[in-house]
Amino acid sequence: MIDPFHRKIIAINPTYQEVFMNSKKSNKLSMVAISAMAFSLFASVTLTHSALAATPKTSADYTDLATVDAALKGKIDTMIAAGIFEGVSDNSFGITENMTRAQFAKVATLLYGVTVDPTIKVSSFSDVHANDAANGWAIPYIEAAKKAGLIDGVTDTTFAPGDSVTLGQLDTVLLKGLGKKVSMTGSPWYTDAVKQATELGIHAAGKTGDQIANRADLVQSSYTPLQIISKKTLVSINSVKATSDSLKVQVTLNTPVNTSAATLTLNKGTEVIPTKTEWASDTQSATLTATTALTAGDYTVTLAGLDASLIKTATGKLTIAAPSTETSAETSAGKITINGTYTLANVMDSGLTGSATGANGQVTKETAEDPTLSKLGKEIEVKVTDSSGQTIATPGIVQSIHSSDASIVKASISADHRAYVIGNKAGTPTLV
Repeated sequence: MIDPFHRKIIAINPTYQEVFMNSKKSNKLSMVAISAMAFSLFASVTLTHSALAATPKTSADYTDLATVDAALKGKIDTMIAAGIFEGVSDNSFGITENMTRAQFAKVATLLYGVTVDPTIKVSSFSDVHANDAANGWAIPYIEAAKKAGLIDGVTDTTFAPGDSVTLGQLDTVLLKGLGKKVSMTGSPWYTDAVKQATELGIHAAGKTGDQIANRADLVQSSYTPLQIISKKTLVSINSVKATSDSLKVQVTLNTPVNTSAATLTLNKGTEVIPTKTEWASDTQSATLTATTALTAGDYTVTLAGLDASLIKTATGKLTIAAPSTETSAETSAGKITINGTYTLANVMDSGLTGSATGANGQVTKETAEDPTLSKLGKEIEVKVTDSSGQTIATPGIVQSIHSSDASIVKASISADHRAYVIGNKAGTPTLV
């Protein structure tokens, strides 16, 4: 919107320049007088501007809102007070005018509290230029909206800043800002956006997704998200837990978030641990998967990417315990995890299985070397005690066992979930 006071200043300048250029014979006194008059006019305009700026606008200040119903006026006043909308001129709100994509990028960032970097002067889109008088001012807002995952270009390289916003585009952006997933695979592409927006009371009643949205539609549709946001709970990390294999960290938030913008990072002290983030469908829980198992120590998960004003608790902590040096077992939901490493006694078969041929009633070599069937196999017994030290009967609790080198030691589980091993030759493999 062009500042009306700026137009008044521009109107004075040509007059001053024309007088000066056409008054070559004028003496210094007359030029000083002209300069003084110009300064007086400038000062008057500046003071008037400051005085008016101190008085917040309301719907009553715009003549084109005189016949608008009270409900819409109330919404307009709310949006103006929030700094999201303003008039197109000093006395016109432009209620029936369309809004360009560049203008809507600004509205979207203001509505959802997206951080805008005003120093950005170069756009990532080839059709948005800083020297464009109509749209160059919007570069920081366009880039912020794009980074936040609110608005995409019409192609990978173009934004079409001067194009009008359609209701389908409007619905899509407003839904994304509320953290909703919007499918664009339907026919037409805005089918899902219109459906979700209608259910939330966002979509303009009686209009289709391909229709151009005017400023009245934008106010009506944006008002609902503003109310949702104002009542929205500030985001906090509720819990951070590592899985039993120490490869994943499960993070739970207290409320859904915009997963296109939200980021989660895992640190051990000052070291950033590389992880892959996968958000759940509820958009308030996620799993961070590390490339290798996390080592013992203290870790911090940090939530970022959202406006700081929307976050209450941005960090969560967890501790990965060092492996126990004592034989212990911990029960949880019927599953048992044994921490630490332990040395098994000699499990060699002393070469006896090699003589098994299967002839004359003997067992076959395959059976003789099967840890679960051979009489030479040894069972790995797991002793579990409760908090009082009493032994708990735990038959058949082993779910899996593997040998790092089956040529040295074979390991297997019986049908009743007991673990057996048998040695083939000297060596020290690892059983997992």
